[in-house]
Amino acid sequence: MSIPIVVMEWMPLWHYWDNKWDHYFPKETYGSVILDTHIYEFKDTVEEAEKAFVYNEYWNLVGRLSNQVPTMLGEYTLRLNKTIPTDELQGWAQFIQDELHSKGTIGSMVWNWTCKHHRSWSMRGLSNLETEGGIDWSEVFATNQSETPFL
Repeated sequence: MSIPIVVMEWMPLWHYWDNKWDHYFPKETYGSVILDTHIYEFKDTVEEAEKAFVYNEYWNLVGRLSNQVPTMLGEYTLRLNKTIPTDELQGWAQFIQDELHSKGTIGSMVWNWTCKHHRSWSMRGLSNLETEGGIDWSEVFATNQSETPFL
């Protein structure tokens, strides 16, 4: 069982799993099991959103979770109530990625490659492929590369 499986759980429901992950998913039965969780922070400015990383209970919980189980953020938002200026996209995406790695996660992503209705939910829509001055995702994900400890 060298290929991991991913189980998604909402961060507000983590209390059901806290310190019980190995009980529900013993490695000898399931192999490597990764937690995928989602966090949403709809702030009005980049500054408010950055403060949320310090003070929000869910972001702080990510650090604790990643000590119990390999954790990835399968969905987070760059939305900022759809008001984030294009020239701040690259720095904001890099900030999120760096913060997640500092909390011990194994990775992250924006959950949708192309979402026509919400540019802010779309990796492609936020990227420099569709938005002049948009995010160069290869730069964001090129930093903090590490070995995957769960394989």
